[in-house]
Amino acid sequence: MMNDEKPLSVKKKVLFSVVLLVGFIALLELSGSLYYRFGFSGEKRELLENFIGLDRSHAPVPRYIPHPYFNYTCNPAYRDADGTHPYNSRGFRKPEWTPKKKGMLRIAALGGSTTYGMHSKNGSDVWPALLEKKLQTQWGPGIEVINLGIPGYTTHELIGVAAMLVPTLTPDIVLIHVGANDAFSTCYPDEGGPDNTNFRYSFSYKPIPGALLFLMRNSKLIRVLAFRYAVSTKGYLPGDMIAAMQYRHPSDEDAVKNAAKATGKYFRQNIDSLISLVKNTGAIPVLLTHPLNPQWEYPTKVFYQAMVEAHRRNNRIMMEMARLRDVQLVDLYTPMREVKYFIDAIHESPAGMETKALLITPALNVLIKQLNH
Repeated sequence: MMNDEKPLSVKKKVLFSVVLLVGFIALLELSGSLYYRFGFSGEKRELLENFIGLDRSHAPVPRYIPHPYFNYTCNPAYRDADGTHPYNSRGFRKPEWTPKKKGMLRIAALGGSTTYGMHSKNGSDVWPALLEKKLQTQWGPGIEVINLGIPGYTTHELIGVAAMLVPTLTPDIVLIHVGANDAFSTCYPDEGGPDNTNFRYSFSYKPIPGALLFLMRNSKLIRVLAFRYAVSTKGYLPGDMIAAMQYRHPSDEDAVKNAAKATGKYFRQNIDSLISLVKNTGAIPVLLTHPLNPQWEYPTKVFYQAMVEAHRRNNRIMMEMARLRDVQLVDLYTPMREVKYFIDAIHESPAGMETKALLITPALNVLIKQLNH
């Protein structure tokens, strides 16, 4: 019995294969679009779209750029999606720095993302700005607080800032708010080493290749894949500076061995250096311990267990150094023990930022009174 069904022609087979392929790609693109919409934070999407020049109104500009001595700073040329430039010409939070006017009392705040304000668009709701408002309410407009925080900075980067930039600002008081970023190095060989080279490497920025840039502009799937597997880890888009210039976490076994030997010796050494650098400018150093969300005090992962303990140890070192060097200390860790103060492990909510400013204000009032006499 003969089979009446005719075999598909080569042309139809090719057409059928193309339809299947297009359908498969469309399904992948839909999946990528959904992940891009719901799996990426609004901040990450804005960063990415701004960087690749999605609206075609300007060339792609990274948020961070390499710096010869601080490793990196924010990019003065970077602008937000609404077109505003959030950084001054030195790569820190605006406003532009000007020579201190006669009669002006200037305060500088050194720190990482919790000083910079990782979840703040323009820095007006971050504790240095809130502190300035509180002090001006009591002492008048002749007081300013300059925000010298950069996301990811440890005491190593801040020593460079304190040595090179702080003297040019001629501050009267310098607030040193550190400890969280340094805590990560406890799991690395020799606590990162005296120059941090066991923990971090030099950041270098590479422009996204034209073909990849074209695909990212036109496909949310490619945007997701590129961000997760190529862009952040290869230096193209340093939205996450940790991925751009920090070695991968050691294995649990190595992390435990390294952490067991750690004493915080380089953190202690760097705090001592920061105090000396500030005093050498004629300014008064003030140490601030670092808060930690109580929900994150007992993490399950080995790496973060060691990091949390190092965080506590760094706070103890700050207290110890304040006593040894006769320096004012404001303890923020102990009174900020409620979850409502935090967005995540260390970054503060609006309530946390307000509380920080409230806790720092009394100590500064005493110092300002002394300076005015």
